[in-house]
Amino acid sequence: MTKHHGNRLGFAVLLAFFRNQGRFPRTAREIDQLFVAEIAQQLAIVAPSGFAPGLAGRTAERHRADIRTLAGFREASVADAALFEDWLRDQVAGVGAVPDQLVALLETRCRALSIEPPAADRIVRAAIRADDERFCGGVLDRLVPATRERLEALLRPAGNELEDPRSAQAAGMVPVRILWLRGDPSKPSLASVQDALAKLELIRGRHGGRPLG
Repeated sequence: MTKHHGNRLGFAVLLAFFRNQGRFPRTAREIDQLFVAEIAQQLAIVAPSGFAPGLAGRTAERHRADIRTLAGFREASVADAALFEDWLRDQVAGVGAVPDQLVALLETRCRALSIEPPAADRIVRAAIRADDERFCGGVLDRLVPATRERLEALLRPAGNELEDPRSAQAAGMVPVRILWLRGDPSKPSLASVQDALAKLELIRGRHGGRPLG
């Protein structure tokens, strides 16, 4: 097959794929060979085994630009990506933090707006993170100040709750309080009992007769 025929077939495959999916293929593996053979037959071209259009380089860029023009689409801008991120964040609550479903929603949205989808993975990750931050912020806003203080105290380094905090600190092993609370108990001994009692006092909200924090 000549280079001219290869360019024709490559352009036709990209065009048909774009019309079906609303985007260009990300890898050659997305292109079904039966799909290629059908298009080649319509063009009266014999497609070589395993044919795939070029997805990089000047020819591919020119094909993409021509196809966008034919389809009435445009490339996504930086501003578009920011708007898509905000829009997708609002969809997370409905479908859950499921990347594949969120990518599908984003591509459907882009197709409705005649915009070639931008890099979806980054936008999906950012939308999930933003939804998590909004959810956590909403929970934090509902907490009374005393409860916030006790939770924040659990994120501070453990101090005199430990049997020997100075030696632990010197070894660079002072954990935050919540990790200390979650730590596995050591072998039965007086020290392990004292450690367990100190954890109980911390959970109750006081240590050494003082409020937690």
